[in-house]
Amino acid sequence: MMREERMARSQLFLFVFSLLFFLLFLGGVDKVGAYVFSGLETFLHVIPSVFPYLVLSSLVLASGGAQALGAAAGAPFARLFRLPPEALVVFLVGLLSGFPVGAKCAAEMYKKGVFSKDEAERAAAFCCFCAPPFLVINVGRGLFNHPAVGWMIFALQTVFSLIFGFFYRRPRKGAYMPRAAAREEQSAVSLSVVVRSLGEAALQTLRIGGAVVFFSAAAGLLFDLAAQLPGVQTYKCLFFGFFEMSSGISLLEASGERGLCFAVLIVCFSGLSVFMQSASFLTDEGVSPRGYLLAHLLCPCFVLPFSLLLGRVFGFFS
Repeated sequence: MMREERMARSQLFLFVFSLLFFLLFLGGVDKVGAYVFSGLETFLHVIPSVFPYLVLSSLVLASGGAQALGAAAGAPFARLFRLPPEALVVFLVGLLSGFPVGAKCAAEMYKKGVFSKDEAERAAAFCCFCAPPFLVINVGRGLFNHPAVGWMIFALQTVFSLIFGFFYRRPRKGAYMPRAAAREEQSAVSLSVVVRSLGEAALQTLRIGGAVVFFSAAAGLLFDLAAQLPGVQTYKCLFFGFFEMSSGISLLEASGERGLCFAVLIVCFSGLSVFMQSASFLTDEGVSPRGYLLAHLLCPCFVLPFSLLLGRVFGFFS
């Protein structure tokens, strides 16, 4: 009965969400085209930071390298976070590639039987944050003329992810007990594996593009409705960043401590678009994205004060 009630509430929410946005797009039909093309332009800038890493992460997992590296060096990581040793590879790939690659790797590990559903949820929660190239180039160098600002945010984000992963582990009592991963039939690594990885990554990139375009357009239409409210123009980048991270960063004009506050809030929460992208990989396999959402709601609370402190120490605002 409880499950049926939850399903009914979910269906009601989906219906209301769809209806409201249907009316929003109809009401702004004369502007939808411009916002969709703007979203497509944003997506073109996103492709280089997503597509190659989707391909390479698939090849890493298909090669068996995750199991080999996990067996060689993953034991301390496994005991610390109460996850299988292969989670070390998921963490490293997610750390360097950013979202949604970390979530995708966690979902694939569950699909292969290496992770349980609970382990996949926890791994995705702290293995899926903003990648260093975006932080260093778009935030550090692009906004503050200091690449070190991007590295600082990346380092603080990484520290938070490890702390969150440690306290989000389960069971909360008792030592981690290693378990054998489910066996699967291993196919020989061949060119067909590469071609299949390329095809899957292309389709996954298109799914990501759909989220980027939709939420970019929705943010534009909603901002038009709210544009007359006092103070809204000041927080335009946060408004767009709540829906689509790249759009929010591109609109950020503030500098100094205020600009850093806005940038940290945008990249650490990462927006509804990125959440939907990551959640799509997880929910396809029946894995809950609640851990991912919780981590990204808490991340700004940790990174923001330390960013301001370190920014003053290293003179980024002078």
